[in-house]
Parts: sequence; structure tokens; C-alpha cells
Amino acid sequence: MTKEPTYRLGHSSFSADAERLQQILAWAHEKKARPTCLCSRAEPPMYVAKIGSGFF
Repeated sequence: MTKEPTYRLGHSSFSADAERLQQILAWAHEKKARPTCLCSRAEPPMYVAKIGSGFF
């Protein structure tokens, strides 16, 4: 069983399978906020891209 990646945006954490993932990513994209990946101790900042009508 593979665990879904977890991210942090501000003080909130969410996983890649979050029910509201697209809404969270749309907000981050609009605000130019950079979620951090909690996959390692370095917590690298990530970008949110809009492709078509989805956010990745």
C-alpha cells in the first residue's frame, strides 16, 4: 500500500487525495502561494500549474 503525498499550505496540511484538492490548488494558484511537500525533511516548495481546467 502506497501512502499519498502530503503537502502544507500555510498552516494547513492536505494529501493528494483530499476531497477538495482542486479547490485548494485553485486558491494557491490564484494567490501565487507555493505549497511545500512534506515528503522529506527539506520540505521543498512546489508550484501549482493550471492545465486546461485542472490544477496540478
